[in-house]
Amino acid sequence: MDFDISPEFVNALNKNSQAKKNFENLALTYRKQYIGWINVAKKSETKKQRIAESIALLQKGEKLGLR
Repeated sequence: MDFDISPEFVNALNKNSQAKKNFENLALTYRKQYIGWINVAKKSETKKQRIAESIALLQKGEKLGLR
């Protein structure tokens, strides 16, 4: 699995200081879950949706609950 953080996700985090702070405070395992979940999206629409959902969860200080 690819754990390089996408530029789109970095931009979204930079626009939301609370989400960025919460992301940076997560354990590496949970950060990898977010990054991996976003990176496995095949369509750009799916990737954008996952980034938006991730930012919303991170802003509330929640971990990614994979379905």
